[in-house]
Amino acid sequence: MSDESETEIKTREEILDEATREADYKSNTAQLGEVNNDLTRTQIHQQQRLEQEIEALRISLEKFTFWSRALTFILIILGVASLLAQINVI
Repeated sequence: MSDESETEIKTREEILDEATREADYKSNTAQLGEVNNDLTRTQIHQQQRLEQEIEALRISLEKFTFWSRALTFILIILGVASLLAQINVI
């Protein structure tokens, strides 16, 4: 009877250990799911922020290009006017 009690106790301990491992596994799985969701949200937020920054840079580049071309055109006109003025002076 003593052997049966030990076997029964070991079985209960094994069942308890197995249940504990299963609970830990489920808890870890749930935590990993939460972490994964947080990482996904963070990644989406960062991607949206980067897309906004890229759009702002594109707009700035367009403005810079416009003003650069306008100033180049003005400099060409001033250069031509200067040449014409020098020709008339001579």
